[in-house]
Amino acid sequence: MYSNDILLLLTNIKELQEAVYENYDLKNEIKFNPEETQLIVFGKKLKENEINLPRMYGEEIKMVEKIEYLRIIIFK
Repeated sequence: MYSNDILLLLTNIKELQEAVYENYDLKNEIKFNPEETQLIVFGKKLKENEINLPRMYGEEIKMVEKIEYLRIIIFK
């Protein structure tokens, strides 16, 4: 099964890395597309060079300033 429009809300980068590294997708029988996966950080002003961006299937997850989720634009 492929996932469309899934939103994971996590409280810190460590949780995100654990979710990615612990194969959240395989445990839940979902296939993520790393090219369409985005990371947005709320709160602290972090830049890409300040954190180790998680990787999914060998590809780095993109950090963005805004995302569109179910036709709603969410800004950082």
